[in-house]
Amino acid sequence: MRLNNFDLTRLALAVAVAFEHAYLVGLEPLRATAFGITFDGYNALQCFFVISGYLIFQSWESSKSVGSYISKRIRRVYPAYVTIVVVAAGLGVFLTSLAPMAYFTSAEWIRYLVANLLFLNFLQPTLPGVFADSIEPVVNGPLWTIKIEVMFYMTVPLLAFLRRRLNIGWILALLYVGSIAWAQVFAHLHLTTGRGMYEVLERQLPGQMAFFVSGGLLFYYFGAFKRRAHLLALLSLPVVVCHLKFGLPWLFPAALAIIVIYVAEILPYLGNFGRFGDMSYGLYIFHYPVLHVVAALGLFAAPAAGFAAGLSFAMLLAFLSWHLIEKPALLASSHYRSAEGKAAALAVQPETGGKTP
Repeated sequence: MRLNNFDLTRLALAVAVAFEHAYLVGLEPLRATAFGITFDGYNALQCFFVISGYLIFQSWESSKSVGSYISKRIRRVYPAYVTIVVVAAGLGVFLTSLAPMAYFTSAEWIRYLVANLLFLNFLQPTLPGVFADSIEPVVNGPLWTIKIEVMFYMTVPLLAFLRRRLNIGWILALLYVGSIAWAQVFAHLHLTTGRGMYEVLERQLPGQMAFFVSGGLLFYYFGAFKRRAHLLALLSLPVVVCHLKFGLPWLFPAALAIIVIYVAEILPYLGNFGRFGDMSYGLYIFHYPVLHVVAALGLFAAPAAGFAAGLSFAMLLAFLSWHLIEKPALLASSHYRSAEGKAAALAVQPETGGKTP
């Protein structure tokens, strides 16, 4: 197995998303802003979609059947997802303004459980009487993206079917163009009408597909990418910076994908960040309600202290989630397990880089 920096990259991106969401719940830590350029949580999410495209197409190619592929995807995503939905719904009784019986028998509580367990977070993102005084009463903001991720998973077998008739490069390139066109149309409609629904539609699956397929293209053409990786990364970095400052929507997804996969696959190995498990997914889905509770209860006078404490607790929950929920649900052959094993082996043999002398 080739050493890479995916564990580190995903964990860093999950922390970046947490920084962004701290603003929504009122903790307000420092933002990564320089020269009027901000790399925010939404950009970190787009990086996640790039990584997903790269690894999910890889997962499809290594699967023995459609059933095997679907099983791997369900095992990776659903156990921890169910846990956070059910636990949040249950523990909400300690935060609600309603009486316990009224809370658990509320139609809103039942809708929350059903809608969120079906990845339809947008139908019921709040719990009755929970975070009612918050500027943003949504219980777990990041869950809206899991729906998009699952829909990405569903498109891969279809694209594989089309691949029998068309070149995969052309298929993904057409999806790239269509995705950006979708996002631009709805961004324009939002700008000209001011209707928030257009902004929501801009950010849904078609508008994010460009990032997913950019990761897929780099997977399928990794050999060509690797031969020119340093030059492509050098050319892509100013494109990303210019987009964040001025906007280059037609080039941004491809340039961002090149930077992300360059960091994950081409840069020298940066350490055993998978040694204690893959905590990025757990951190991603657990951090928001934890930070929200910290802010709602006013547990710390300083927002930065509240954020640090909330993030630390969310990291602990992510660690427990990996070892008690996520990892046991995976197949023994899962690359997540093998990656963790490789990282542990490297920790034991640092002087040889994990290789037998």
